[in-house]
Amino acid sequence: MRGTTVERIDGVGAMLYYLFEEPHRRAVVAMYAFDTRSARSVPATVDELTDYVLTQIGDQPLLYRRLVPTPLNLDNPVWVADTVRPGRGRVSARTVRGAGTWDDTVATLAAIASEPDACEVPLEVILLQGVNAHPQLPEGAVVVALRTDHAAMDGTARAALERQLFTPEPAQWQAQPPVAYTDEAGIPSRLMIFLTALMLMLARIVAVVRLAGEARRIGKDAEKAPPDTWVSSALDTCPDEPDRVNEFFTVPLTTIKKARAAVPGATVNDVVTAAVATAVRHYLEEIGELPEEPLRCFIPIAVPAASGRTEGNHITRGTVPLWTSIDDDAERLRHTHDSIAAVKARVASGPQIATERAALTLFAPLAARGHRRDTVEGRSANTVVTNVFRGPQPLYLGDARCVRTHIVSALNKGAPLSHQVTNLEGELMVSLSGGAGALRHPQRYRELLERAFIDLAGLTDLLRRPA
Repeated sequence: MRGTTVERIDGVGAMLYYLFEEPHRRAVVAMYAFDTRSARSVPATVDELTDYVLTQIGDQPLLYRRLVPTPLNLDNPVWVADTVRPGRGRVSARTVRGAGTWDDTVATLAAIASEPDACEVPLEVILLQGVNAHPQLPEGAVVVALRTDHAAMDGTARAALERQLFTPEPAQWQAQPPVAYTDEAGIPSRLMIFLTALMLMLARIVAVVRLAGEARRIGKDAEKAPPDTWVSSALDTCPDEPDRVNEFFTVPLTTIKKARAAVPGATVNDVVTAAVATAVRHYLEEIGELPEEPLRCFIPIAVPAASGRTEGNHITRGTVPLWTSIDDDAERLRHTHDSIAAVKARVASGPQIATERAALTLFAPLAARGHRRDTVEGRSANTVVTNVFRGPQPLYLGDARCVRTHIVSALNKGAPLSHQVTNLEGELMVSLSGGAGALRHPQRYRELLERAFIDLAGLTDLLRRPA
């Protein structure tokens, strides 16, 4: 047996660990629906899915570990061995509510994200039984959900884990033996965790001083960010609102490609954010609540990290104008592209990353408290757009091809209108979530957002039309 060690998570993960008042609100539930109509080798029962998981990721440490806090929150949470339900115990099943329709399936996913024990472990694989969601899903579709802890991994890490669990080509998994997990590290005691935190305190203080000095040096010459101005809107979630509403839809990537062509250099994220601005503008216009000033949108910005990682949170904050104040679609997309490019350039060359690392090296609980206070007392964003592009490869469960994937998160009370975007082969998968009391007409907002993508794609045809 190897010696017992204490392994702490990164600062952003620690901030997320302390950010959510109820631990289950850190849970991210990613749903994957597989077409089984021509499949012959798909794990369709809990026992089969368990065997499949162990053949694919049986050596994945996340299946055998869990997070615990450092005593007195003296340091970041640390990893310990899971002695309750490691390995095979991480695979389970849930029966879809009601008749198993698409709405029932969505409600079940939201319930899975809100279960009180959702983040007791960082990774679970859940089979949804009783799904009968035609026409949104093929007849007989097998639906699998990954429930992960946001404190343990960001979207990029989850996408890497997906590529380990699911295969890019049909696989005959029954012929594969389980992958053995070989880590036999001991379980650190609370006293050992506490003493290790004390011993590392000096090194952490030195790191804070170094990072703070680096941030000051960078900040002397860096471009200053313009002051944020907060504008409230009728879509802002009440700080005490515990319930969320969810909507899902897909957009062909050809539509995104056409929209990008309307503004040179525009990215997928630019188009998505501009579409959100368009939909929010029209939604607020319809209810007579459109403010004159632009709203604000939070976009996570990736920080360079090792490729293929399945743990960690390597992101920083970025806030851009949500150009709801612009009437013209082309101008709205152009302003969105310019704003996002400017923020990313400022973050890359400025002191923000060093400043955040300095703060989170020593003060993650305080940073989390500040984020929660921001939600209650004064926000920095009305909406959120996250985009994790998983590449063009298909995903297979055995020999069943994935045809749809979406994300559900409980999120904190008062969390703003959120849009989680990823792709599956030739389609963009959009998952949106808003406070139930603020987004009173979620289906109408979804319709407006779907229309916004089509309208932005139509800009290319307008530009090509002769004067």
